[in-house]
Amino acid sequence: MLIRMGKAKYMWVSAIPGIFLTFVTMYAGYLNITAVYLPKQLYLLAALASIVMAMMVVVFVGTIKRWFELLQVKERVKDVWGESVISPIEGEACLIPLEPDKILQVKSAEEKWMG
Repeated sequence: MLIRMGKAKYMWVSAIPGIFLTFVTMYAGYLNITAVYLPKQLYLLAALASIVMAMMVVVFVGTIKRWFELLQVKERVKDVWGESVISPIEGEACLIPLEPDKILQVKSAEEKWMG
């Protein structure tokens, strides 16, 4: 959200704690699997913990990928509240370019999802 609003210099305020919590949670999951579940032959719990850890990796990688995509966008648009943003939230009825020579693109959430 911070990057989308053009305030990327503040993204580290939420990124550093998020990265720290990701590593702590992954390490705790690893310790839980190797020290508790596998020695006690709790294979279902070990599998579920592994799945949760894999989903955390997917979310983390997707977030980093989206950050880099947003950091490369230079054009700004106005959203429905009149805020100048880098990228509108999907499903919003917004997309009013700041430059008058750009094409006006408006698409509501209903048009997006219902065809």
